Amino acid sequence: MCDYVDRFIKGEISKLLIFAPPQHGKSEITTRRAPAKMLGDNPRLRIAVICYAKELAMAFNRDIQRVIDDQEYREIYPGTVLPRSNVVTSSKSAYLRNNTMFETVPHKGSIRTVGVDGQLTGFPVDVAIFDDLYKSRSDALSPKRQSMIRSFWESVLIPRLHNDSQIMGTFTRWSEHDLGGFLMEQDGGWTVLSLPAIKDQENPEDPREMGEALWPEKHSLERLTDIKKKSPIVFVSLYQQRPQAPNEIKVYRYNLIDNEQIPVECKKVYGVDFGYSNDPTVILEIKYRKIGQKRYVYINEVLYKTKMTNGLIKKHLKDRSITISRPFYADRDPKDIDELRLLGINFIGARKGKISERIEKTQDGLMDFDEEGNFVETRIFITKTSHNTIRDFDNYQWEVFNGKPINVPAEGNDHAPDAFSYGYVSAIHGVQGGNSATAYD
Repeated sequence: MCDYVDRFIKGEISKLLIFAPPQHGKSEITTRRAPAKMLGDNPRLRIAVICYAKELAMAFNRDIQRVIDDQEYREIYPGTVLPRSNVVTSSKSAYLRNNTMFETVPHKGSIRTVGVDGQLTGFPVDVAIFDDLYKSRSDALSPKRQSMIRSFWESVLIPRLHNDSQIMGTFTRWSEHDLGGFLMEQDGGWTVLSLPAIKDQENPEDPREMGEALWPEKHSLERLTDIKKKSPIVFVSLYQQRPQAPNEIKVYRYNLIDNEQIPVECKKVYGVDFGYSNDPTVILEIKYRKIGQKRYVYINEVLYKTKMTNGLIKKHLKDRSITISRPFYADRDPKDIDELRLLGINFIGARKGKISERIEKTQDGLMDFDEEGNFVETRIFITKTSHNTIRDFDNYQWEVFNGKPINVPAEGNDHAPDAFSYGYVSAIHGVQGGNSATAYD
């Protein structure tokens, strides 16, 4: 890790992501020591340090100041000096020094620390450093939190950067869709260092032997193995930096399928989950058939988009030559359903009920488990082109307690799963307590 950070400090790396387990020194190196060294090398630099909360940002600020105030630091970098006393607001004759920002005398280089709910207005950034923007698994899986962090990245930080700006982010991975995953998917040019707590894959840049702990003096192999045994789900993401959700915590397990592989002899309905200004409206085409005593269902994404009015929904369906006389099972009150039906779309109030009941009915019909509760097979198929739906199904997970899933779905990531359950459960078990509606061939 020190080698990569040193290359970043020297300017050899402009965009660096470091994924490492908790309590393995990443914050000490990247967020406390590196900014102090960079300001020592160049006291004119303007550095922004960003973390998940304002309180933690202020704590990092104080820690960096202590490093710079240390006698040993002053002997190495005599030209990097902070104001002797705290100054909360700036003036022509004063340099700032408080728990959110401090400046170097007389160069006016600076370090500013903020949470992701903070601002960088009027603060040009030469170096941006992110440190663990998620405080927990539920935080990392929350679509609201993900949106908030991406909004900070796109609307707060990016406008403050320039051609020569550098960015370093250090994370413990919780989700494929955290900021680290988002940046690697959307933005090229990143140098990535991923450090699993226990080496379990060959990596020419990792000198450890297979099965060796990353920092055995602090976190022994015995301790890590015990954590893995007690909390295997948490261990894979939090300690091994592989945040893919294991199947056992997914509410709905599924298979991927090509569109042309869907059997012709199926009945078809649509499931709809309405969004509002910030949530997506989701429409899924749901085809299903029964062979013997087993049902098979095939899901294809028709719509997954925010800010959709009723008129835009109808236009979207028309543009794709979708027959609007087929059943569209939707979660809306009767007045809304009537308004939508006036547009000529066959919207029907879905069988909603409790979330647990919908999940149970869906799992009972489409997923098999043995007598000991071990998973056997799923008969849910999702087309490979349904990217948003696949993401939602992967992140629609059971809550985890003591490292094991419990039968309570985690909040969020439920747009496509809800659309699916509205359509499937209503078609098979009937709507609003009534009989099953007609499913057109």
